[in-house]
Amino acid sequence: MKIGISGAVGIGKSYFVNSLDNAIFLAVEEAARQVNAMYPDKNINDLRDIIFQHQISVETVVDNIAENVIAVCDRTLIDNIIFLEIFDNQDIANEKKAVLKSAYDRGLKRYNELYFFDYDKYIDPIMLKTALSDSFRKKTLGKLASVEKFLDFNKKFKYKFLETAEEFNYSVKVIKTDYEEYSLQERNKALSDKLINNFLGV
Repeated sequence: MKIGISGAVGIGKSYFVNSLDNAIFLAVEEAARQVNAMYPDKNINDLRDIIFQHQISVETVVDNIAENVIAVCDRTLIDNIIFLEIFDNQDIANEKKAVLKSAYDRGLKRYNELYFFDYDKYIDPIMLKTALSDSFRKKTLGKLASVEKFLDFNKKFKYKFLETAEEFNYSVKVIKTDYEEYSLQERNKALSDKLINNFLGV
């Protein structure tokens, strides 16, 4: 079983994936973070092609064991396409859509379920401060260092993600939560329990 987790910046996607402590889960780290670690001196937007290919390679390996576990991907291949679209690489984004469709035709397994984590409220400047406190995110999204730009980016990303997911015949489940530790933990437990029950057929 392969699950894709997408969502707004700083809403706790990695927090969720890293919280999965049941042995039935296989946490799949965000490809952009892995590639960034390989090329720390390069601009992340110059690495989008490598990130996309890296994630296909990782998911191909994951597919070989996904029948026996719940593989949970921190961001998806669709996310990578959307980042290309937003950062003015529409031609390359269209090219990657074709690559992904071809990969599916050749046997890359689709996500069994896609989830989009979103904020229940887009009003607190603390969200921006917290989001940019992560060094990797600061490097990739530093240009969004104002509340207005941050909120605009998240809303645009959500719209494009849902639109592109539909293009690939995915139904996306949107989960909204307050940006509070208790709310995030409550969301994480509810979703992890749901995934386990679905996997076990409970």
